[in-house]
Amino acid sequence: MQTDWSRFYSPGAEVQSYLKDVVERYRLGPYIKLRHEMTSARYDESTGKWHIRLTRPSDTGDLDEFEDTADLLFLGIGTLSRWSWPDIDGLEEFKGPRVHSANWNFGGSTWEEDVQDWKDKNIAVIGLGSSALQIVSALQDKVGRLYNFARGRTWIIPPFITDIFSDLLSRDATTDENYTFTDEEKKALNDPELGERFRRSLEEAMNDLSHGQTSHAITLRDTPLQRASREQFREHMLRKLKDKPEVAEKCGF
Repeated sequence: MQTDWSRFYSPGAEVQSYLKDVVERYRLGPYIKLRHEMTSARYDESTGKWHIRLTRPSDTGDLDEFEDTADLLFLGIGTLSRWSWPDIDGLEEFKGPRVHSANWNFGGSTWEEDVQDWKDKNIAVIGLGSSALQIVSALQDKVGRLYNFARGRTWIIPPFITDIFSDLLSRDATTDENYTFTDEEKKALNDPELGERFRRSLEEAMNDLSHGQTSHAITLRDTPLQRASREQFREHMLRKLKDKPEVAEKCGF
């Protein structure tokens, strides 16, 4: 278990480095196929096998289609792998480059490298989801002009699970900034007992339905907890937008 993460929400390059380290440490490379897509899967009752159709890029750039079999088919695609473009009139006629946050494909080793020549360009970001919030804040001082088109209001909630940081790391985490771990905290979390207790406490707090406003319990529709949380989030957004009341009004807060 890695214990020296730089932040609570670690940057993508750091997460990718961790995944590569896991692959190398456990010698998983020969068992992983990248740039493959499963197009269909059929289970054969008589043989107890899955017959899977897959595609992969060829040396010519075309897609090769082939079939493989498996004894066990485990779907771990998550909820974000099937991205799609928004339904916007004229989108296909747009002549400039388009990129989806789930399919960043400019080819640089880092996103900073990709946007080096954007300093004189006009950039439009569609939407106000968590990806857009990160992209807008990262790009706003690196491009000529940035436009953010909001298709609906969004909620930015107050800091959560701060009690775990206070109890286990003896540090106040009640800020809106991404929590950055100090060298002392990284050293402390390297202790196997504390490191495991810290991670398990985070997992339980974020997934246990009994943990109140820091868990998935607030997603249960029209419950007293959800209504109370919604009001708390609304008040938080009003405080954040106090200098721009017209935005709060238009967003319906």
